[in-house]
Formats: sequence, C-alpha cells, structure tokens
Amino acid sequence: MNLALLVQMAQRGDDTIRPLSASGLLHLQVYGVVLMFIFGVASRAVPAFTGLPRSELLAKALALALAASAAAYLVGALWVATGARSPALYRLEAAALSAVGPLFLLATWLVGIFRPAANRLASASQHHIWFIRTAFSWLLIAGGLGVYYGVRAGVDGAPISYYGLDAVRHTVAVGVASVMVVGMAMLVLPEFAIRRVRYPSERIPPLLILALLNSAAALRVGAAVATPHWISTDRYWPMAVAGGLAEVAILLFAALFVWSFLQKRSIVESQIPLRAAE
Repeated sequence: MNLALLVQMAQRGDDTIRPLSASGLLHLQVYGVVLMFIFGVASRAVPAFTGLPRSELLAKALALALAASAAAYLVGALWVATGARSPALYRLEAAALSAVGPLFLLATWLVGIFRPAANRLASASQHHIWFIRTAFSWLLIAGGLGVYYGVRAGVDGAPISYYGLDAVRHTVAVGVASVMVVGMAMLVLPEFAIRRVRYPSERIPPLLILALLNSAAALRVGAAVATPHWISTDRYWPMAVAGGLAEVAILLFAALFVWSFLQKRSIVESQIPLRAAE
C-alpha cells in the first residue's frame, strides 16, 4: 500500500502523499499492526505479573474483532480516496472507529492490569508497573475518543473529523504504544533487570520518563481535541512542546539502557562471590 501511494504521488506530481489517501494505511498500521502486537504481548505477559489466568479464546476473539474493524475502516478509506463520496461509506468508517471503544475496554479487562489477583513483581520493579497501568488508561481514553468522533460522524453521515482521527491516533501512538514499549522494556530487558540488582531503590529516572511521556501525550492529544475551537497558529506550540518532551524521554531511556549495558558485566561479576557463598 505504501508503494502504491508513492507511485500515485509521483503520477500526480505531488510533493507529499495526500492525507486522504494515507488515512487507510495509517489506520492499518496503528490498529492492525502496532496495537495488535501490543495486545498480543500484554495478554501473555501482564497476567504473569497479576496472577490472573490467560483466556486464549477471548484473546483470539479480540484479535479477530480488531482485525475486522481495521479492515472495515481500510475498505471505506480506500474507497473514499478514489473519489467516492457517500454517507454509507462515511458511516462504514465511523462504525469501524466507534468499534474500538468496546474493543479497547475488552482488551483492558482481558489483560487485567486494573484487577490483579496477586502481585508477583519484586519490590524493585513495583514502580515499573505504572507504565502499563498508564498505557491502558490512555487506551481507555482512546476508546472514548473513538466512540465520540465515530458516533458523531455516523449520525451526520459525514467524514470523521480529521482532528478527531489525529487525536485518537496520537493517544494510541504516544499514550499507549510509547509508554507500553518503554515500560515493558524496563521490566523484561536483562540490562534493566541487572540494573535493579545494583540500584534496587532507584525511582527517579523511570518515573521521570513516565512523567515526560504522559505530559507529551496530554499536550499533543489536548491540542488535537481543541483544534476545531482553537484555530490560531498558537495551537502548534503545545504540539511542539509535546514532541520535545517525548524526545527527552526517549533519549533518557536510551541513556539508561546504554549505561546499564556498560555496567552489566561488572554487576554480574560482583554477584558471583555472593552466589558462591550461598
């Protein structure tokens, strides 16, 4: 699809791919790839932390429903991109976007991050679970925004607001995907696990990263939601600040990873005498 869009752009003599043409591809990437992967990992890993049983049947049903929703939106978006203008097509897109609300609610319940039966994380890892809780909180917000913009467009038989789609996508991309990836990396990567051996009470760096990512998501999504009523160019300032905060968070995460990687050998070797003594 991306190659086809590039060919189409060249044929038209455009400098960039038109947003209307790219809408279906973006939706497929966000909901059909990124979220599908996150749900797959979370539904397997998080119950191990919370002591809940894994529901294989429900996980498969969620995956099929999310795939069907993404496919329905893709069909509608591609059809609209060809020049078709029909309330029925707009309602198809709206229904597909609205469907993410109950699906995201189901995903949150399936993972069980807000209803733990046990706490199986070591004390040094307790604060990292807030990354996962925060990511699924943003997921619920994304579901609510999807229902709101989808239902409104479906009732009117009109295209979904561009700024509404922008708000939902950035809620997922920054609030869900970025927070989840960083949080899971800190929980499961050996470099960070070994780091917790030397610094078991370390709190400030991970919580600072979480605060930066949350601030970035709030500013970026808030600006998109407010755009229909805030049409001055001042609205780009919170977007720019959001990008800067997210960059700082990622750079801080990368620095922690590299620092932990460089210290890994010395930390492991320092534990050998302790293990031998046991």
